[in-house]
Amino acid sequence: MKKAFDVAPAEIGYLQEFVSHVNELIKSRFAQRVLAQPTIRLRTKSDWTNAELVNFDEEECQSFLLKCRLLIQDRDGISINRIWSMFKDRIDDSWWAKINPPRWMLNDYLDAQALFEGGSNASVNNRLILETFLYGSYAHLNPEYRKRFKEWQTDPERFYLLKLEFIMALKVLLSSAAKMTLVVEEFLKQLTER
Repeated sequence: MKKAFDVAPAEIGYLQEFVSHVNELIKSRFAQRVLAQPTIRLRTKSDWTNAELVNFDEEECQSFLLKCRLLIQDRDGISINRIWSMFKDRIDDSWWAKINPPRWMLNDYLDAQALFEGGSNASVNNRLILETFLYGSYAHLNPEYRKRFKEWQTDPERFYLLKLEFIMALKVLLSSAAKMTLVVEEFLKQLTER
């Protein structure tokens, strides 16, 4: 039987770092100027080569993504999956029931088919869009993702629509992390009161 407060000191450190990290992301310029807005707008002129995302700044996005990728990559200990796993495997079921819905919502969104095609009339899901932009351009240069990213760039209309979906995926990712943070903060508060 799992005990609610049987958590190793290293895990407490990861939980605290997760909270701190997500709160920094929420306060970032990119999150405030783009992700916190109720809508994300794409403005076009006569053709798609002059399209632009309203309030979007490439440098702010890159800065945000350098930190945001820690929520996706498991190796640093503060990914959404690692935090969720701590609650699933080591903390009682009532806490897991609180932290599971935001992660479930995120995975459900990422696994859903995207609104736009990825080229060659191929349907793609939101996870592939997120990973293609992240690992094909912003955070790494994985050859497979880079090739797909470059292919998407050959069609400006498709590229901007996919980039819009990428930003929506970031919005859902940050929202899910923020909801998980509330649960982690509540858990840490109860842990210190014991």
